[in-house]
Amino acid sequence: LARELLALSRLSGDRSPVRLTSIDVEPLLKELIGELTILAEDRQIRIALRTEPVPSVLGDPQWLKQLFINLLDNAIRYTREGGVITVSLQRDGKNVVIGVEDTGVGIEPEHLSHLFERFYRTDTARARHSGGTGLGLPIVMEIAQAHRGTIVVQSQVGQGSVFTFRLPSVEG
Repeated sequence: LARELLALSRLSGDRSPVRLTSIDVEPLLKELIGELTILAEDRQIRIALRTEPVPSVLGDPQWLKQLFINLLDNAIRYTREGGVITVSLQRDGKNVVIGVEDTGVGIEPEHLSHLFERFYRTDTARARHSGGTGLGLPIVMEIAQAHRGTIVVQSQVGQGSVFTFRLPSVEG
């Protein structure tokens, strides 16, 4: 909790800790998926990566790692045993789009507009059980905004969720 509060404080302060440099997203995603696959395999969840060639982005590797770890950790946490998480990387005009799609429990429609609020939990009992603080997705939102990007979610109860992070390429 303290680490997450510190991250939020740093991200929303007057001087952003984000230092943008030109980076390739695909190697970063491959590294993180490799690290998190161990956690997923413990729950018999498969993580797949679908990529197409994309340009570099202006990003801070450490903060982007945090964003992707938060999204993948949530996907693992809320995907049932035997499920699949698909990470996609594609180009959309002058933007790079990264999707994290799971075959998890999904999110009720009334919660979708609140997911990025600090300390918001869709189910307090489930959040307590899973160790969630209600700060992971607000951190994701702050990181996305610090990169001049956007993050949106679509979900269907019982079928899973898709978090889509869009950020400008260096060509944009």
